Amino acid sequence: MLKGAATERKLTEISTIIERANGRLPSKEWDRDIWEGKKPCWEMITCPPELSLKCPAHKYRSFYCWEIEGTYNKLYDDGMKGDDIHICESCRVYKKWGQGKPIQIKLFGKGFNISSLIADLSSKDGLVRKCARLCLVARGKRAVPYLIEALSEPDWQVQWEAANALGKICDPRAVHVLVWSSENKVFEVRWLACEGLIALRREALVPLLEALIKCSDSPRLRESAHHVLHDWLIFDVGKYPDFPWLRYDAGSVPHDWLTKEAREVLRQVLIALEDIDATIEAPLAARIALNALTRTTRQQANSIA
Repeated sequence: MLKGAATERKLTEISTIIERANGRLPSKEWDRDIWEGKKPCWEMITCPPELSLKCPAHKYRSFYCWEIEGTYNKLYDDGMKGDDIHICESCRVYKKWGQGKPIQIKLFGKGFNISSLIADLSSKDGLVRKCARLCLVARGKRAVPYLIEALSEPDWQVQWEAANALGKICDPRAVHVLVWSSENKVFEVRWLACEGLIALRREALVPLLEALIKCSDSPRLRESAHHVLHDWLIFDVGKYPDFPWLRYDAGSVPHDWLTKEAREVLRQVLIALEDIDATIEAPLAARIALNALTRTTRQQANSIA
């Protein structure tokens, strides 16, 4: 049956026919394409293809988007339930095609939720994995606890997707698991963990130095620490004044760890990581840097107080 089904639309139709045969879709509803002759919701709101291909409104075209549980905009903050119709009531798609009729959800269990998106990270289909990852990134901080858990999965592909998503979301809650993942035996996962730490900047500095002090015998951790520190140190405050993360955050305690002193102690850690005796020199340099940065932060906080 699947032979010759070359398009995503055709595969969707076949999948829906199978579900209808199994009694999971009301057969009467499948006899129509609700969007025929109309501009569908994913076009009206210019939904990104990565989201629209995954969205149940795109897959189950016998129902209007507001009639389907689990479309992206119906998800509650925790991402685990998708029947919040309030946003639909003010949506221009509903206003154009809904004819003022009360909203009633008719199709259940086919839409987004964070658990199903996490499960899709293990799919053998690369497009499914990518769509799930981008949807999780779009959920932002709400998806972080689930992605942190996914990083401990044995499947390296799931780890890769989770590390990639966490690096894009850039939430400090992920810093310790990203430091831990910087020792991952799979290079691609280590690289993405490093990129996530680089993006976290100051939030990642102390955990990274502490890891170097405790686990300097790990060549993978030393390699990852070198990657992160190198990327931090290539920026020159004088040459790149437009990088806001190189300056104090407005309204917060000054914590510009890339002062001249901080840059020098971090440079010494980088040099130690390149030493032939890195297992000995790196933790010593990391401890000196950590003490110097902690002392500077305390002095800055006291001066403001």
